[in-house]
Amino acid sequence: MICRHCGANIPNNSVFCPSCNESVIGNQQENGVPPYYDPNFQNSQPKKSYYVPALVLAIISIVAALLVPIAGIALGIVSIVLALKGKDRISLFMGAVGIGIGVVTWIINIIILLGAV
Repeated sequence: MICRHCGANIPNNSVFCPSCNESVIGNQQENGVPPYYDPNFQNSQPKKSYYVPALVLAIISIVAALLVPIAGIALGIVSIVLALKGKDRISLFMGAVGIGIGVVTWIINIIILLGAV
């Protein structure tokens, strides 16, 4: 059987294409006409892009980590989750930096508070 999304050869008993991970449930022959690969075929649902939200949250997490460490850590975690979904390395790195800055700022705040007591 051929995947109608990417054109890869897939086993007949597959549920998902091993190449593009799209569902192949609708790949069966209809009215005796075999499925085919159409490079101009558009999915009814566009792929979600997590790049911009992940990048924006990563930048905000870095800034927030300096002001409110727990907010920077939380936003960094959300940014990392979105970056992993979108397979975006830049946002992943920046989210990790936001978490790191948040942790360091938190530790510095604790040291300052303990020194003041």
